[in-house]
Amino acid sequence: MVMIKHLDFNNILDVDKIQYVLESPDFSWFFQNDTTSYGLDESRLDENTIQNPQLCHSFYDGKNSSEFISIAMPILSNIDVGVPKKITRIKSNLNYNLTNYTKDNHQNIHADIHDERGSLRKHTYMSLLYYVNDSDGDTKFFNKDKIFYSSKPKKGTALLFNSEIEHAGSNPINTTHRMVINFIFRNVFDIDQSLLEYKSLTENNVHEDYSYDHNKNVFDILKSLNLNDDVCLAGLYHSIYLKSMLNGMNAPIFDFNLIQNCVTNKIGSYAESLVNNFCNIKDRDNAILEGSDTDLQYIAYANLLVKPNKDNETMALINKYELKLGIVV
Repeated sequence: MVMIKHLDFNNILDVDKIQYVLESPDFSWFFQNDTTSYGLDESRLDENTIQNPQLCHSFYDGKNSSEFISIAMPILSNIDVGVPKKITRIKSNLNYNLTNYTKDNHQNIHADIHDERGSLRKHTYMSLLYYVNDSDGDTKFFNKDKIFYSSKPKKGTALLFNSEIEHAGSNPINTTHRMVINFIFRNVFDIDQSLLEYKSLTENNVHEDYSYDHNKNVFDILKSLNLNDDVCLAGLYHSIYLKSMLNGMNAPIFDFNLIQNCVTNKIGSYAESLVNNFCNIKDRDNAILEGSDTDLQYIAYANLLVKPNKDNETMALINKYELKLGIVV
């Protein structure tokens, strides 16, 4: 599931002060030989990749590492992902013009979260890319070898996205420099509390496919498959937006926006986006099976698995999901 959200801090924070501090002579910048700190992934080079050094400033890397941490923290504090956040890293990057650079060029294609061996961690991690100044030098997001989204830096705005989404910055051509602050953080979930809240919310719903017991069984299957907490919680809430489910909820009003905000505040924005998609995809089980979103596939599979009366068509779908997901039973 790809999630990219635009955020605007211009009416919330003193964005001029943030730029002033990062451009002041008292703010220290350090040379980094490449634009990815963990090293170059040669398999992600293409004809438009230009490897270049940049200047960096580390605010936080496991612990506070800058006297200017107070200029960065209010940015992160003013976003709401629905659940508590545990910071992994905060750093700023500064890029300048390069000779013969074109709008098609970009820096190294990468994802923000890797372990010591360079392999990707899963999407419990989120990235926030804050644009310090107005500039060119788009941020480009990739699906394999194709750019599916591009964003031009605008002062005081930011992009919130899953840390495993591959992307690349670009050096400026028409402006002198491009400055960003990159935050990486992990969503922190209280699973026991989430289960209690969901049970309270749905205890009056008696539809066998949308009852608490059904959805808790979906949650348990996803946990047994060692999936991340946000995927498991999306499984718990997977039917929350279906009409028959809403009719049985312990809620005084059925304003969708209010219910959506409520769900986001309980399970986080990524899990909510999974739930929203699951509830709104036409021909859901077949469409998800034929798609490429493995998180939705796991949820659809678990949902089919806990159905009490499985006909031949359902069993055939379960077998197809197991084959696609590599599940051995």
